Amino acid sequence: MKVESEPTHRKLSQVDGRYPITLADGTVVEIGPDHAFEDVRFEHWDLSQFSLTGCTFTNCSFVNCDLSVVDFSHSKFSNVTFVNSILEECALLWTEMEHGSIQRCSFAEARFVQGKMTSVAVIGCTFESANFNKQHFTSCVFDDCEFGGAVMDGTTFSATTIYKCSTSSPLEICTSGFLGGVIECSKFRSLKMSDSIFLSVMIDRVDLWQAKVTNTKFEECEILHVGLNLADLSDVTFDSSHLEASRFRLVDFTSVSFGSSSVVNCSLKVRMFHARYETPLNSPGTTTVTTYGWAQG
Repeated sequence: MKVESEPTHRKLSQVDGRYPITLADGTVVEIGPDHAFEDVRFEHWDLSQFSLTGCTFTNCSFVNCDLSVVDFSHSKFSNVTFVNSILEECALLWTEMEHGSIQRCSFAEARFVQGKMTSVAVIGCTFESANFNKQHFTSCVFDDCEFGGAVMDGTTFSATTIYKCSTSSPLEICTSGFLGGVIECSKFRSLKMSDSIFLSVMIDRVDLWQAKVTNTKFEECEILHVGLNLADLSDVTFDSSHLEASRFRLVDFTSVSFGSSSVVNCSLKVRMFHARYETPLNSPGTTTVTTYGWAQG
């Protein structure tokens, strides 16, 4: 997931108080806040620490650009592509992005605040120590991305796929929601999560080794092959007891490994339960396991 940026970038030069740039096709465009850009390809440009607030980007692309510490607040992106670019410490506050793609870019320490991202494919990107505050993702795909040290507070993922993602240091999630979608083939070791909800999410082949999860609900979720070794679960609810009849045969909680985890004051209400664990999950006054329709494994 290393960002393959070019060793050198063309820098902006001020001309009569303005910042014009000449594109590869010879077109000259002016860079600055509150501008509208359409069908523009930015390539090998150093726009670091520049203000692009309130801009509109339509059918544009940023290829091998240095966009570190750029302020994109209140900007809108439609069908925009970012490739091999650096967006470290950039500000994406109240930013809207739809129908685009982001490939092999670094968002280390970037800030996503109260923005919206819809139908965007994010592939091979790093979000190390990034901050997501009340950010909304809808119908997006995160493939092979790194979230080490990131913080998600009040963030919502709707119908979004998270595939082959990982963390090199603990990811923190609080008061966030995952509504529909898929989390698959990912490693979120030492995850710290609290006061969150998962509704109708498929979670398959996910490693949550040493995760600490508190006051979180998993409702109507399909949970398959999840590793919870050495995890600490407190006040966590797994509830699929209200699945509609047409989905009755859904195996929603199977092949889960608790290892020697601490499981306290949790509730499991599931259609099928088959788990491996070294410590009792059904201790009086701590954890309850209730199955509906199928026998406990």
